[in-house]
Amino acid sequence: MTKEEFTGRLMLWDMAVGEAQQLLKTAKRALAGLKQKVQKDEQGEYELRLSKFIQDRDDYKEDHITTTQCSEFSKVYNRPFPYLAECILIHHACLNLAIIHFCQIFTTGHGNSGATSNKKEFQDAHLKPILQKVFITDEQMEKFNELREKIKQVRDGMIGHADAELLNIQHKEVVTTIGGSQIITQELDLDFWLSFMEPLHRAILEYMNENKKDYA
Repeated sequence: MTKEEFTGRLMLWDMAVGEAQQLLKTAKRALAGLKQKVQKDEQGEYELRLSKFIQDRDDYKEDHITTTQCSEFSKVYNRPFPYLAECILIHHACLNLAIIHFCQIFTTGHGNSGATSNKKEFQDAHLKPILQKVFITDEQMEKFNELREKIKQVRDGMIGHADAELLNIQHKEVVTTIGGSQIITQELDLDFWLSFMEPLHRAILEYMNENKKDYA
């Protein structure tokens, strides 16, 4: 392996960590937005105005709102960004992308020299000493490994494809139901995850600078 490939592969890890870190921060901000008074006030104002709007329509039915009515209302009522539903969407989208980027470090791909995907032997040789710079004690490493397995489970069973058991998918006579996906992502400790992302970034660069001299 050349020095360029060694440093290049580690830089790919570092880029994945950086992307995941920024996405996690955004996901947390979106989640915090759900609790802000301005968001709740806007939702109440929207529902009140929507109710008044549909009462003047020919298709009005008491206690019944259609998607067509909501679509027509959106043309005349410009909601501020982001409103409550968009905060939820931003949170889940950023969290899913953070999972994808973070898992780039732990998945293996091409074994050919020069390929950008992880080589298993490269991962086996270099990932553990990097992680040991971040997680000093056995307890810290165990907590990290537990989170990593949960993240990989979400990536493989929810994002990569729909795992029937993980998502509790049931094919019924009329519809297919899916449950449990939000519960699974809610089990991820975002505070702990974010807490080691910056140290992991520094550890990757430190390890790279310490060892690149060993490659021609």
